[in-house]
Amino acid sequence: MKRIYFIILFFSICLNLLPQQIPVRFLRNYQKIHRESLNLDLSKDSIIFVSVLPIYYSDLNQITNLKTLHAPGFRVFKNKNAKYNLNINPTIDLFSKYHSVEPFAFATTIGLAFDFSVSEKIGISSFSYYYKTEYPFQTPVLFPNFSPPIYFSDDSIYKKIPIINDFHIVYSPFDFLKIDLANSRNFIGNGYRSLLLSDIAKPYPNLKIEAKFLNFHYNIIWARLTSEYWLPSSPHETQNKYAVFQYLEWRIHKRFTVGLFESVILARKDFFNLEYLQPLIFLRPVEFNLGSEDNALLGLNGRIIPLNKNMIYFQILIDDLIVTQLINDIKHRINPEYSGHYGWFANKWAIQLGTKQYDIFSLKNTDFFIEYNIVRPYTYSHSNVQKNYSHISMPLAHPFGANFSEFITGISYNGERFFTDIKYIHAIAGADTLFSHFGNNIFLPTMDGPNNYGYIVNSYGNLIHQGIRTVLHSAYIELGYHPFKTNNHSISLIFSYNHYLPENYNQLKSFYLLIGIRSNFIKFNIP
Repeated sequence: MKRIYFIILFFSICLNLLPQQIPVRFLRNYQKIHRESLNLDLSKDSIIFVSVLPIYYSDLNQITNLKTLHAPGFRVFKNKNAKYNLNINPTIDLFSKYHSVEPFAFATTIGLAFDFSVSEKIGISSFSYYYKTEYPFQTPVLFPNFSPPIYFSDDSIYKKIPIINDFHIVYSPFDFLKIDLANSRNFIGNGYRSLLLSDIAKPYPNLKIEAKFLNFHYNIIWARLTSEYWLPSSPHETQNKYAVFQYLEWRIHKRFTVGLFESVILARKDFFNLEYLQPLIFLRPVEFNLGSEDNALLGLNGRIIPLNKNMIYFQILIDDLIVTQLINDIKHRINPEYSGHYGWFANKWAIQLGTKQYDIFSLKNTDFFIEYNIVRPYTYSHSNVQKNYSHISMPLAHPFGANFSEFITGISYNGERFFTDIKYIHAIAGADTLFSHFGNNIFLPTMDGPNNYGYIVNSYGNLIHQGIRTVLHSAYIELGYHPFKTNNHSISLIFSYNHYLPENYNQLKSFYLLIGIRSNFIKFNIP
């Protein structure tokens, strides 16, 4: 253990400014970026967009007091004339783990990150790590006793590949344009969760074009995903599928920013239609003209700054929607005795509302947030199981799937040496069983009427939390200390607690206690 500690110390001595076209990887730095962006947006001539992750260091030039964001590393070489620069960061997570079921285990994650730049135009970044055991709060499972075996199968690629690789080749021919060829994850939103596109799944090959002009920020991502699915009547299958994600953000006012999101999931044997290569917003007309039945989603993402250190954010996602059916749902909500048709299975939508308060109670570096998410049954799923909104058995949006409501809050302190992170989740969902589909499991085919899958989806009468009503209480506490000023590594004590209360079934409690040394690269999700 001492030898490992001194190796980390050796590689963390040198503080070096990272090249321009390199993504920010240190997770706690994003919290600082969001805080500083609020002040920057309120100025007249400056603007920074923070709703699309990853953010690149070149995006932070306007923020003069974020020099500490530049990551420490071992400088291999730097040529001032040719402007070549290579930095290496070894990463390591060593944890002693105590579990309420397994008395003791040892979790190890080791990796290497390097950044190479050629002038200020080209950047190459790679972060790879190997994990021996998964962290308990990186699991997508909300209801382990009832979820179909797609989450647990030993044949899953998700469990077979213990090496994660995040790779970027970024080229910026102009200040307003970036082209990023990557094997990575993307995140769109301002909250802890994203109902549009999140980073909980494994990295996937993608090509991203990012453009900024005036008060607009535009992103388009072409991605190759992997579809894994299990059905009661068929064996495990794996197949490639493709996706297009588009996001156009507009800073309407210095205190109000709104973005339009659109995505299409396609199941093709070779490649998707060339029409989807067009870089303009609005894919739905293209998909309609092709006569396809691809899985298209629309969304809205917004941010309001009522006070200098306070932010209100929201998301609205529409998978499928008929207004007349939505009106019927509202009528039933107002009057439970309403006798008309309501709860149409294909009315699929999701809403997020949250707020963040930075330096709460005038305590510097102390941040607080509250977030509420609600998702209708069957959202993100599709009649064709290959076209659901997922990648390698993981949702591309919320880890709980659909048919749930969630309240999550947290407070954190990030000092120069000490930090703490506390989160609490209360969620209610209608869980599925192996031979029922109430809308929680997005990996099952969703269609009403007769089918060969052993379950029935009702055309009407579908309500949020239908199925096996299950309540989740989850808590996460991390206490940490940075032994080096660079904040690259930390000594952490982590406690995670989950309590499941399914209706008419035995409740389940589990907790984890971990202590060890970690690098601030890997994201811990709860539950």
